[in-house]
Amino acid sequence: GALPVDLGADVQGDLRAHPGGEALFALTPRKSGDVLVATCGSRADTVVELYKGCPRLGGHLVGASDDDCGLGGFVEAPVFGGHAYYVAVRGAAGDRGPFRLRVAPQESACAAAKALPVVPGHPREVSGTTCAVRRGDGPEDAGPDFSGGHHAVSYKFRLRAAARVELSACGAPPGTRLELFAGCAGDAGAVALGARSTGCALAAGGGPRMPVLL
Repeated sequence: GALPVDLGADVQGDLRAHPGGEALFALTPRKSGDVLVATCGSRADTVVELYKGCPRLGGHLVGASDDDCGLGGFVEAPVFGGHAYYVAVRGAAGDRGPFRLRVAPQESACAAAKALPVVPGHPREVSGTTCAVRRGDGPEDAGPDFSGGHHAVSYKFRLRAAARVELSACGAPPGTRLELFAGCAGDAGAVALGARSTGCALAAGGGPRMPVLL
């Protein structure tokens, strides 16, 4: 059966002690939010998977990771309070040995987003860096809020009336991506208004509170 874990758990184990070389853990968060499950620092080459519902009974795969931090991996995803989730840790290509599993709550993008005052007709300019951005306490590149494989910085603003908003990243390094959402990106009710990976500008219309991801 699955071993119960809570948010904040730091589990040391050995895949050789688990049938089929797979360790299964059950997580039922008390409240909704973002969670990080990571096997970074494991001595065995591990694959980590997060499921909603038991994977042996047709559970839904939320995310999986292999070799995203050394021999380990990590998955960051929103979860719903009171729902049953399962974390599977298994050896990559049949590897067996010691592993470390950490299960940590993550600050939501909206809570971490920087407030950006917006006044119609008055362009606002901000500067910063994603080099120091890190999510979680384990992965060296724990990923951004929503775009896999890169670090991200979040901003949020509210429009007093419906308007067309233009964002520009002209002069930013190649590979910079702009994403615009109505609501908190990653939440069930969020609406993606646009994204742009090439060129300078992204324009979209909207009215509600919109976190801006850069």
